[in-house]
Amino acid sequence: MHCTNCSETISDQAEICPKCGVRTFTVKNYCHGCGSSVKENQEICISCGVSLKRKNNNSNGEKEPWLMALLSFFILGLGQIVLGQTAKGITMLVVGIIIGMITFGLSAIITLPLAVIDAYLIAKKKKEGKVVRDWEFF
Repeated sequence: MHCTNCSETISDQAEICPKCGVRTFTVKNYCHGCGSSVKENQEICISCGVSLKRKNNNSNGEKEPWLMALLSFFILGLGQIVLGQTAKGITMLVVGIIIGMITFGLSAIITLPLAVIDAYLIAKKKKEGKVVRDWEFF
């Protein structure tokens, strides 16, 4: 993470920048994601696509990436459904069941890791404040 006042790289858990002493997200001169210069009224960083709104630890209903991956591991597409990609998650589940029946379960070697990785990366994007479309993969 970068300080939004001086662009110094700081810890994700830091509340105050050790270089300039300013509390994070009180000033919006630089993007907290990539450190590039931003305007005060910008809502999304043009360089990296991160939302410039204050990051509150899971107060906006953000889901933990590892938990979404675990859900998709146990039930194909469940992580996507919980993340709000309902149609995509249900489609993954139905297609996974059909292909699994045809291949006697061997297709799980391919579909399961893809669903787990997708759920993890989509949750990570959402947690970083990036915009994720309904049918976006990875």
